[in-house]
Amino acid sequence: MRNLSVRIPAVLLYLFIAILAYLAGIYVSMIYYFVYVVMMLLPVLSIIQIVVTYPAIAIDEKLDVEAPTRGSSVLYRVTVTNRSILPSGRIRIAFAPIHAEMADYLPDLSLSLAGHGRASRELPVLLPYRGIYAVGIESVVMSDLFGWLTIARRVKGRSFAVYPRLLELDPSPLLRPESGGAATSSAGRDGDLSLFEGLSPYRAGFPAKQIAWKKFLSTGTPFLKDYGSSHRPGVTIYLDLRRSEAASPALLEAEDSSIEIAMALYRYFLDRRTAACLRIASAPESTFRANGSDGLFDFYRASVSLHFGAAASPISLYAADRSAGGVTASVIFVTHLFDLELLSLVGSSGREHLAAIVNTAAMSAGRKNDIEHGFGYLGNGEGRLLLVEGSGSLREAAR
Repeated sequence: MRNLSVRIPAVLLYLFIAILAYLAGIYVSMIYYFVYVVMMLLPVLSIIQIVVTYPAIAIDEKLDVEAPTRGSSVLYRVTVTNRSILPSGRIRIAFAPIHAEMADYLPDLSLSLAGHGRASRELPVLLPYRGIYAVGIESVVMSDLFGWLTIARRVKGRSFAVYPRLLELDPSPLLRPESGGAATSSAGRDGDLSLFEGLSPYRAGFPAKQIAWKKFLSTGTPFLKDYGSSHRPGVTIYLDLRRSEAASPALLEAEDSSIEIAMALYRYFLDRRTAACLRIASAPESTFRANGSDGLFDFYRASVSLHFGAAASPISLYAADRSAGGVTASVIFVTHLFDLELLSLVGSSGREHLAAIVNTAAMSAGRKNDIEHGFGYLGNGEGRLLLVEGSGSLREAAR
């Protein structure tokens, strides 16, 4: 879309001076008449110049990386070429906003080109967050030699996706043995009391209430009651997309880290051919199931457009799955929020199939301390809890 504007006051002032030169040429001296003629020719030449050179301006944009990941940078190169034989007027190039969550803009470019001239600029662009970036030209404005006439053209900027980083981790300390294969018996731990399968020798770490006391009194040897698990084999990952405060660099970093943590978990189970399901309380609700490399690619591609905001709690998804009989042998919640309801659920007795990875990157020291001291006891019949300072510390913390 083109927009033509004229500085009428400047034109009228110029015409007034030209008329004065004309009158002076008649009544004072012919030299003023010569000045008048020149003043009449210059605007005509200026208009011819902008009319000829404006459509002859070609702009080429390139990025040195086509599919970058967050935390990296790309080099944006813009080349402006004048394909006409006439020199151009002043060209000003304005760039589009880089990211919806960032206030950064690339600096405007202002230049003039000789006939068949060319100019290039290289601008580094930092990519701190995942998402869609619009790095490109928003408008091109050219003025004539006098600055009276301006032609502006809006340009459809290019956009590209910045993906989360692919990380590796070992979440085995968070998992039950049933997660990776067929359902096995559970010696009193979160088992289905209607699926009694027999007795097994006592193992340290089980509470006394799970001991088969009649057998102990008759033999003097402690045994545990074994029950079949009512859970399906496999792992379900619930990713928390809620946002409880205004966006800030620390919060955006924590949110992206949570996605990377969930993706690393999903990738871990996919590589080991474990039945894995990733549940996201987005709008609409999203579910990804491990299905070869396509399963990871689907989530990787969709992760760019995941938005944090007024999403449902992952507990609501878990409750719905439980009501439908779809709870797996292991459940892992990934959250970046201080959610007492979620932590209390994981910490409840008989919830050993539950685990939570709490990303504390955007939390205050007081919040972190509350979690460490209030829920540091988890284990031995309760769920498991892992605190991480962003995705960068996950691998060290989980191993």
